[in-house]
Amino acid sequence: MTVLSTPAGSDIRVDGRFVGDTPSTLEVAAGNRTIEVVKSGYQTWKRAVTLAAGSSVTLDATLAAAQ
Repeated sequence: MTVLSTPAGSDIRVDGRFVGDTPSTLEVAAGNRTIEVVKSGYQTWKRAVTLAAGSSVTLDATLAAAQ
């Protein structure tokens, strides 16, 4: 899975665990996963995804400024 974001340098969490910063290509186990992209000063971007074994998925998160 590849995770991109605007702004870059955001934290990536898979099922609540920090796994790296954007942009990154990650090995994520197949199944239902919750992906969050987090950066201070921005609203958290969150998606539920179902990953199939051997699949290639790209997520491109655009974070909105925090209010």
